Amino acid sequence: MGNKRPVLGSAAGEAGLAQFSGKCVLVTGATTGIGFAAAKAFLAEGGQVAITGQNAGRLDDAAGALPGAVPILADAGSVADAEMIARVIEDRFGRLDVMFLNAGIAPRSTLAQITEAKFDEMFAVNVKGIVFPVQKLEHLLPVGASIIVTTSMNNRVGMEKTHLYSASKAAARSLVRTLANELSDRRIRVNAISPGPVATAMATKVDMSEEEVRALGARIMPRIPLARVAEADEIAKIALFLASDAASYMTGAELMADGGWTDVAP
Repeated sequence: MGNKRPVLGSAAGEAGLAQFSGKCVLVTGATTGIGFAAAKAFLAEGGQVAITGQNAGRLDDAAGALPGAVPILADAGSVADAEMIARVIEDRFGRLDVMFLNAGIAPRSTLAQITEAKFDEMFAVNVKGIVFPVQKLEHLLPVGASIIVTTSMNNRVGMEKTHLYSASKAAARSLVRTLANELSDRRIRVNAISPGPVATAMATKVDMSEEEVRALGARIMPRIPLARVAEADEIAKIALFLASDAASYMTGAELMADGGWTDVAP
């Protein structure tokens, strides 16, 4: 194996290979949950990783727990911040091999509770947070780069109080298809991961109390054939797969990671 860095917890690790050695990776929304787990996984696989978050304290904590990661304080819904991220990546790395657009919000509202401000915030983070980072960072992507977008099973399932979230994730899924088409001339692959329930800090993500989260969990668990929620690192492994050469002939695809909810449950 020579002096190649061993990678733990993966087939690549067993072989002593760091599959993202020399690759530059951006993970948005990386202070908690899926984004944090993905940043950790890319670092373990030898990647040079930049992470973003809009909460300075959480970003500092994440950076402290991810040695070598480059923290960038940024609002996913801000075009100006997308431009700033591009400048930081260009100055620090000069290129970008993998873009994992994971930042998102998921507050719940009944139809009557929807306001214009809630609508604008949801689509700013969940949709603008895809379009403009790709637009501003595209010139740094080499031929064969990979873009991965976190969508959601909610782009297919009409759960209660998820009008805006589901619509924004459907838009994200659609963008994956059109971006895959537009960027195909440079063989830049664009794919989606659509998770179901994930064991993250759900109460803060969806603006629910712990009691409400438990009640929701009790209602949805019977709908999941695998009878459990996912762990964040399970979703992170899918991101690594889509970014890797193992997925070199995949673009425009959506990988469902919902325990079978949408395709298996009766």
